[in-house]
Amino acid sequence: MKANAKIRILVVDDDHTMRELLKSLLRREGYNVVGDAGDGDAALAQCENLDPHVVCLDINMPKLGGLQTLEAIKERFRDIQVVMVTGAATADVVRDAIDKGACGFIVKPFTAAKILDALRKCASAGAS
Repeated sequence: MKANAKIRILVVDDDHTMRELLKSLLRREGYNVVGDAGDGDAALAQCENLDPHVVCLDINMPKLGGLQTLEAIKERFRDIQVVMVTGAATADVVRDAIDKGACGFIVKPFTAAKILDALRKCASAGAS
């Protein structure tokens, strides 16, 4: 069994196509994608039910946005690592996300290598 298979990942994005793309890429690399959600409220419920190690979290979502979801995850589920995914990565947004506890950042459009690098860093940060 690959080491990646032990890492449970939740994918959160309001764009269905983006969720499917991320899930497919992660599964191809041997990660255990335990679920997905289309908004922050659903993401928090999935964190409760699925106990992921890592959440790939979009910043711009309706209802509960990514930064608010990040704060709630870090408050309620301290051991979950969060990788932010966005198409609008201004310095302020990146700084804010890191300050709120994000362990990594992926900018859309992304490559498989960038996603896997961010996940490796977060997984190792969570294991230490």
